[in-house]
Formats: sequence, structure tokens, C-alpha cells
Amino acid sequence: MTQLKVSPHSIESEQYVLAGIFINPKLIKNLKVSVNDFYREPHALIYKTMVEMDVDGVVIEPSTLAGELDKRGILEKIGGREFLISLLDHNSTSVAVPYHEGIIRELSLKRSILKFSYEIGNMITNGTDVNDIVGYVKDFINNIRLFDTGGSPLTQAVREFVDTSQGVFMSSDVVICCQVSSRKDKQNISKILSRLCENTIIERTGIRNGQFRRIENDFKIKDLSKVVKTKLDIRFPLGMEKFVAVKPGNIIMYAGTKGSGKSSLLLDCARLNMRRNNVWFFSFEADEEEILERIETYPTLSVSDWKVNWVDDPPNYVDIIQPNDVNIIDYVEARGQQEAYHVPQTIREIHDRLKKGICILAVQRNKDKKFGVGGEGLLAKPRVVCNVTALDKYKSLLSIESCKIRSDYAKKMKIHPEHWGIKFTPITDSIIEPEGDWRELD
Repeated sequence: MTQLKVSPHSIESEQYVLAGIFINPKLIKNLKVSVNDFYREPHALIYKTMVEMDVDGVVIEPSTLAGELDKRGILEKIGGREFLISLLDHNSTSVAVPYHEGIIRELSLKRSILKFSYEIGNMITNGTDVNDIVGYVKDFINNIRLFDTGGSPLTQAVREFVDTSQGVFMSSDVVICCQVSSRKDKQNISKILSRLCENTIIERTGIRNGQFRRIENDFKIKDLSKVVKTKLDIRFPLGMEKFVAVKPGNIIMYAGTKGSGKSSLLLDCARLNMRRNNVWFFSFEADEEEILERIETYPTLSVSDWKVNWVDDPPNYVDIIQPNDVNIIDYVEARGQQEAYHVPQTIREIHDRLKKGICILAVQRNKDKKFGVGGEGLLAKPRVVCNVTALDKYKSLLSIESCKIRSDYAKKMKIHPEHWGIKFTPITDSIIEPEGDWRELD
């Protein structure tokens, strides 16, 4: 019988798995690979030590592992500290580790089958009783059945990538994430993606070849009889809560012209709600000194009376959002490399961050325009949209342009608040006074 000079193995896969454990030690709890599956003895010794460290609750990192290997007298045997550090050169990923683990286990099984074939050949050559040979074969087959590869490692890795993907991805992204390099594996990835398309897990999209998106068709049927209605106790300047209702996760937007008093409206929102809710005021326009000067103009409140979390010049509009609180942003605009058409997307991202809280924000609006800077797309996510227009140097008009949830009073009185408004005068930077009452505008 011809004997292979080198048994099936993959040094690269073994090192990818060890590197992956360094990067994310929690992965070791889900791995099925055993110490005996590793071909190289140094790799097996490292993995065995890692498993025992995890059982003992010791953090797995190069320094602690080196110390443990040194304690056991096998540090130099595995290649020393330099070898452990070199493993980090394998930029392993959480998706790639199961893939390479599967390769290690498959090659380990192939080595076992190869060894078995040699042993069967020797038994036949040496005249072993046929019943003993059959019994040996049966035992081996039973052991093989206990080996569960869970399917092709590459298929598992691709499916895990797809299941965690968001939006559009390229087949090249899958190749990079799974850390495959051979032409055969790249071709197999193409076949796997094609099968996923046939099974309506993903679909081809766009005009570029190899571009896909995951089909997200998971949904739950809701029992409306068990829905509990929730409304927040939110107050607005000029008594606007008389006409509109607010629920958790809502956005309220003021689109204001220059000098119309939108910052005063936002400060009044903070004042009216700071006793009922945890309020965050994010100022992208005024610094802390200017904010202080504005709130100092309110005659009946000292600075310490303002129970508001003041933040000036935050890093961005989205990550700062406090999901369960009242967020006030003065104001949202295109920043950096963005254009005006990016503003609606920013507001959508803010909406996605909210849970039990709300966001009250302002955007700029040109006086001759119906919508704020960003266009009609601004109306997509806010449940209430108001325009604030400077009428002259002393007066402004607040009008409700869109209201998706009416108050109980508005429903009872059969009022549809769209295009209702009220004139007001910004007395100071934080005080506004109504001019007359709310009325339906012409």
C-alpha cells in the first residue's frame, strides 16, 4: 500500500483558530475541536493550555498564556513568547474561526481514516481472523458516526456571515471575512451564495456582479387586543400638547428660518419637561457660555434650577442619543463631507436609536421654502413637524405642518392640527410669549 509522505493537515487553519481565541477568548466555549485534532504538537499544547485556563477562569492573552506555558516547562517547546505573539499576525475573525475549526476537524478525521486503512491492510496481510477484522471495522464506523462536522465548514462560515450582514454586501467581502485564499475555496463560496439565492436566503442586487443582500422576511403577527396604549407626559411651548400626542420613540421637529426663535422654543421644551423627565440638551450651535447667558435671562429660575444635562459641541448626532430620555438637539444640519440630502438619513438614524425616549430637534429652513434643509424627506420619521417663521424683527409664527398622532382633545373636537398655528414673540433668548390663540391658518 502506498503511504503518504505527509498526513492531511493545515498549519494555517490551526494558527487561525489559536489567533481567534486570543482576539476573542469567549470563542473557546463554543469550539468542538479537540486537542487531538491538532496536527502540530506545539499547537496542540497551546490549545490544551488555553482550554484549561478557560476552565480555571484565567484570562487568555499572550502574556498570561506564556506564563502558564513557562510554569509547565513547555514554553520553549512551543516556540517561546515570540511564537505566541506571531499568532496575532493572523487577523482572525469570529466568522473565520468556525470555518478553520471545521477544516482542522475534517483533516483530523481524514488522518484517522488513513491510519485505519493502514491498520486494516496490516491485519489482512498478517492473517487476522475475518470476524476480528469485521468487528474492528464496525467499531471504527460507530466512532465515525459520533463525529459531527455540522456540514461543510465553508458553508457554515458563509451562512454565519450572511446571517450577521446588514444591507448590501459583495462576494469579495465574504472571501475576506472567511479568510480563504485558494481558487477552489473562492469558487465554492460562489456556489454557496448561488444556493442561498435559490433558497431565497439572499438575492442578487444592484448592477455590479457579485452583489447581494440578505432577504429579511422575519416578522411577528401582533395581537392588537393585547396592545397597551402608551403616551408620554411631554409639554411643548405655547401649549402645543393640546393638539398633538407623543409616544415613546417619537421625533418632533422644528424647521425654523433664521432669527425665528427656534432655539428659544427648544430651551422652553427643556424647561417644561426637566421636572418630569431626564432631559439632554445637545447644542451644535451655542457653546456653554452662550447657553449660560440664555438661561440666565429667565427671571424665575436660577442656573441651578435648570435640571438639564447640557452638552455643547457633541461629536455627532446619532451616538449621543440617550434612548430612554428626552433628547433636544439644536440643531441638525449637514456636517463635514455631507450634503443637505444626508439630513433625512441622519434623522432616520436618530429615530432608530430611540427606545422609550423621544427626540425634539430643529433644522434650518429658508424663508421661501416649505420644508427645512433636507427637503421633503425630512417628513419621513418625525411624528410632528412644525415650521417656525420670522414675520418681522419682533414676531414669529409657529405652525404645525404634519401631525401623525392627535391628542385626545383634538380628536374630541374633530380638529386636524395640520396648518394650525400661533404667533409668538421671543421676549428673551429663553422666554417666548404667545400673541393671541391657536387658530387654523389660511
